[in-house]
Amino acid sequence: MFRLKGYPTEKTQPDLGIGYLPLAPTASERHGAELPAGALVTTVDSGGPSDRAGIRAGDIIVSLNGVRIGKEASLMEVIRHCYTKNRIALELWRDSLRTTEVVLR
Repeated sequence: MFRLKGYPTEKTQPDLGIGYLPLAPTASERHGAELPAGALVTTVDSGGPSDRAGIRAGDIIVSLNGVRIGKEASLMEVIRHCYTKNRIALELWRDSLRTTEVVLR
């Protein structure tokens, strides 16, 4: 499992406040479900950016700022190019596709 705390760089490390597992389309097919590729949220930090945005464990992050997760890039690759206090757009799959905004800490 990955923790999203960003990579050490010259900028402040962004924090989405989640733990996640990469979810490839083949993995979802094996489990008999038609789930999108993306990042399966496994934990959400209480009071963190994702918690405040209503993201829950079990959600699948499908895209971040229009970049398809698992197809075009990994979630960590995309998030490391963001800055703290950035407002980002996440496309999520819960029971259906929905969009939400998160402000990184």
